Amino acid sequence: MKKNKVLSLAVAAVMACGANMAYGQAYEKLTLTPEAEQAAKMMIENFKNNPDDLLGSIKKATKQFKIRKKEDLIAIGAYCYKQKEYSPAISLAQQVYEDYYDYLPSLHLEGDCYMDLQRYGEAAQKFEEARSANEKDKYAYFRIVDVYKYINPDHALNLMEQVKERYPNDPAIGKTMASIYYFQNDTANANAAYSEYFKNVNFVDDADAATEYAIVRFLNKDFKGSLDVVNAIIDKRPDEIALSRMKFYDLLELGQYAEAHAAAEKFFGKFIDTLYNYNDYKYMGALQLQRGDKAKAGEALEKSLKMMPEDKGLLFKELSDNLKSVGKYDAAAEAYQKYIDNEKPGSIPEMIKKGRIYYTALNDTAVTDLETKKHYIAAGDEIFKVVSDSVKESYQGPYWRARLHMTLDPENAVEEAMEQYTEAFNRLEGKSADYDGIRIECLRYMMFYYLKKDDYDNCAVYVNKVLALDADDSLAKQIKAALSQLKK
Repeated sequence: MKKNKVLSLAVAAVMACGANMAYGQAYEKLTLTPEAEQAAKMMIENFKNNPDDLLGSIKKATKQFKIRKKEDLIAIGAYCYKQKEYSPAISLAQQVYEDYYDYLPSLHLEGDCYMDLQRYGEAAQKFEEARSANEKDKYAYFRIVDVYKYINPDHALNLMEQVKERYPNDPAIGKTMASIYYFQNDTANANAAYSEYFKNVNFVDDADAATEYAIVRFLNKDFKGSLDVVNAIIDKRPDEIALSRMKFYDLLELGQYAEAHAAAEKFFGKFIDTLYNYNDYKYMGALQLQRGDKAKAGEALEKSLKMMPEDKGLLFKELSDNLKSVGKYDAAAEAYQKYIDNEKPGSIPEMIKKGRIYYTALNDTAVTDLETKKHYIAAGDEIFKVVSDSVKESYQGPYWRARLHMTLDPENAVEEAMEQYTEAFNRLEGKSADYDGIRIECLRYMMFYYLKKDDYDNCAVYVNKVLALDADDSLAKQIKAALSQLKK
């Protein structure tokens, strides 16, 4: 991509994969009998119809199908868990735990439910209980690490040292450490750990980890490597949004624009709207810019602006530049203000840059509507007035106000432009010759103003002032020659 490259992802939050599950839940070994499956379905239906009577729903279903054994109860709980019906799954696990406090399947099941619900403290407690019940319970060790991966990654890495001592040759160790590094945004170490892990494991055999590896490679700017991983597993997981997203991003970064467009066509519209994020639309904006479609690029970039988290700082500046390049000037100014608020609150130089967005708008040949021009002048003038009032020793505020106002009617004398150029010139008093270029611009407008007012004497005064600073100024020489004719 070009200088307006769209990167800077917060991908960990945007594209995070599922939990590391390579080491085997105890409840997965249980068989769900036909009777237990019927009981599970009845239980879920009853619970949905009457969510306030969870225990009643469980009791009715287990009684009707004569479910008594702890193995059957946990198998039903596991079925509920897979259906994301966490309340009955937790309740069944707790019922079994009351009678069998060291029964690993109940502890694993309840802990996994809490993990999905992001109730990490309760999840850690359950896996600690499982580890206490059986010191050889590998699943408990790894799941405790998974818990701390989210809430204290440094502690999770320390726990991995204990796991290494117990299981020094387990490939899941490298995988788990890679995932921890990933959640720490330490993409270099995550990339190295995953690279080692996948020397002995096929991408298709661990698609969850491979998906995360594709993201990690992308973040390390190994776009070809990321695309290779995506292509190896995407047919196996066509509904995994992270893979569709990565394919689109990778192809765009690699400059394969036709292929990126085809990938984007498949990506957008395939998933529900709430699953798309600001980066998706930034990339779509970048793609449309490459295709020369400014209208679609602007549409995508405006969506990105609306969705972008308020704390994204420099990303707002980048987005502002892209919006300006497609003629979305109000949105560009809005994005630039968010950049200022995050990175340089109250900065006058940055306020000037924001105001200059409207000056750019007024010089855009595509902007022809008079009311639109008036709007841009008013919006820019409001910003530069704040600058002018805040820093009275600086010429910048009135100088840019003058430039804005003269653009509305450049062929005639504009009172507001004259007033602001005069103020800017006065503020340059005492400054070095480095500012003579600005002085000449102010004086040029003054001689032009008086010429348009037919005030030839005052016009001549400013002509001479310009020539005193630059004896070769072509406009001043032309007006001086014209004045000699007009005064006859």
